[in-house]
Order: sequence, then C-alpha cells, then structure tokens
Amino acid sequence: MKKASLTCILLTITLFAKAQIKVEENPPQKTSPTQTSVAIFDSTTNHAPKYRKLSTYIGKEIFFLDNGGEFFSDSLLEHRIYPKPQLKYYIVLDRIWFSGREYYDSYLEEIVTVKSRDLYKLKGKDSDSIMFYDPELYNPLMPNADAFNNLDVIWVSYYNYLKTELIGKRYAITETFSYSDYNTGKTDYYTGEKIQYKYNDIWTVEDIKIIKTKDNVWSGNSYVLRLALKNSNGNVITLVPDSKLLVDKNTFDGYIKQYGATMVKSAFERELKVGMPKILVKQITKQFKNKNISINNSSKGEEWTIHDGSKIIHINFNKAGKVTSWREEDKEVLQLKGKVSVSPR
Repeated sequence: MKKASLTCILLTITLFAKAQIKVEENPPQKTSPTQTSVAIFDSTTNHAPKYRKLSTYIGKEIFFLDNGGEFFSDSLLEHRIYPKPQLKYYIVLDRIWFSGREYYDSYLEEIVTVKSRDLYKLKGKDSDSIMFYDPELYNPLMPNADAFNNLDVIWVSYYNYLKTELIGKRYAITETFSYSDYNTGKTDYYTGEKIQYKYNDIWTVEDIKIIKTKDNVWSGNSYVLRLALKNSNGNVITLVPDSKLLVDKNTFDGYIKQYGATMVKSAFERELKVGMPKILVKQITKQFKNKNISINNSSKGEEWTIHDGSKIIHINFNKAGKVTSWREEDKEVLQLKGKVSVSPR
C-alpha cells in the first residue's frame, strides 16, 4: 500500500513538473469565446480572491500574458518598465494600496486624476527583480476592482489542476448542432473543416490550451483558456472548462440508468416533463441566463420560482422530488421547448 501511494505521489509531482504553459496562435476559424467569472480563488479557478482573502494568494505563482495593465519599478507609478515579452512567470509578494495622484495627459491635453486602487508587488520567478503591477492603468478612471482576470494572467496552480484532473476525462455532448449552427465548436480546431455534433457524442479531453486570439474590440491580442476535446472520428474542438454543452460521461450514463434515456434527453433539450426529478430539472435551469431561483416548501413538496428578468416560471415537485406541474406568468419565459404554459394537474 505504501509503495502504491508513493508511486501515485511521484506521478502527480511529475505531471505538475511537466505542465509548462504554452500559448498557441488562434486558428482563423475560431470564434471569440464567452468569459466566465468567479469570486473566490483556489486551485480550481483562475481568479484572485477578494481583499479579505489576501493571504490565500500571496506567494502564488502566475504566468503573465501580454494583455492589460502595466509594470512599474516603484509603488508611486513614477517609472514604467517594459518586461518584454510578458509571457513569463512571477510570484505575488504583496498587495500595495495606491492612494491616487494627478498627472498631465498629453493626449487629452489636461490634468487626469488616477483613482486610488491596489497595486501588486511581484518578483520574477527566475530572478531577484521586484516590480509593481497596475492592472488598471490602461483605464485610469476605472474604479478600484479585483486584478488578475482571465485575460491578464494564468494562475499556475489552476493550469496544473486542469492538466492533472481533466486530461483523459470523457464527456458527453448534450445537444445536437448542424452545420448551419453558429457555435464555437462547429469547426475542427486544427483543420477548420465543419463538423456536426450529435446528442450523446463522446469527447475526450486531449489537452489544455491557452490560445492567443485577435481582439475585435481593442484591435489587439486576447488570451483564452480552453479544453481541447477529441471524438472517435479524430475531430478536435475547444470549449471552456465549465461549458454547458458538456456533462461527465459517467454522470451522464448514471442519469440514463436511473431515469431512462427519454427523460434524460428531454432535460438536456430543455423540455420539462411530469415525473422529471430535480437533478435533471437543474440541467435545464443551469442553461438560463441571469437566473434567480427561490424555493418554497409546503406539505405537498417544493415549488421553485425562477425569475429571469420580467419572466417567471413556477415548477412544483412532490415529496419524492418529481415534477408534478408547472406554470408561467409570461409565455415568453425561459424559451423552454413545447407548450410549457399548460401542464397536467
């Protein structure tokens, strides 16, 4: 047992050591991805924590991309430096409060006030050079906000987590897309050839890619992190790690075994059915935008009230957690398939 544990530990160390971050040029056929955000930093996210969690990211290793923010040799933002290329590793040493200042902007030809905000004291991983990073200088009028979003840096612990946890993992595609559909993965990542997903197609994570794309807004470069997935035909697509198109293959098979293929397919096609369990209803609701769900308990079971802007839907469950009925207060609500405004009682 001890020998097996030691082998496992050595394998994990080896995987982490080999997980060197590489940046790829984005193929011309790729579309711009959507961005996600999270609040709390840990090894499974790519975002800094709130200021109350400062201690959780001091000492963390980051990989800078050449997008956003500026570097300085001092905490007063007096001497800008250009560590080119920025595609390199740094360690976060501290978070420094900058009280703001005024300076003359030659482009605007007027005095500009730089608002107070946080700077980040950094050290080069392979050197003793100390520098200060200002994530907001490109927009000095921006109010103070968290730094290190997913376009600026890659947290090395997050990248290593994805490498060790997800490569080789199998997923089922939960929707069908034809050639005419506009979707990030409608073409092969390497060849650009059009491909067609089918419901329950199986895709295996082949790699974790950081891709440099052309930013249509700023006319510069942007960087995105994507899972590269391959199917049995050898096609490769890229999707965000938390893509709503994907469900773990083992989980998917478990749903079918427990609830039946027809019920599962209805859930992933956003079609409510009487008798549908709550766990499958959640597969429907997680695809809603800006959803706000409240749950009320009664002697008969639960009622979920889902608000999405001006649209509202109520879903009733019995004590066993199965759908008994639903009703809408707006017929355009949630874009569910079928005539969901009328349900059996």
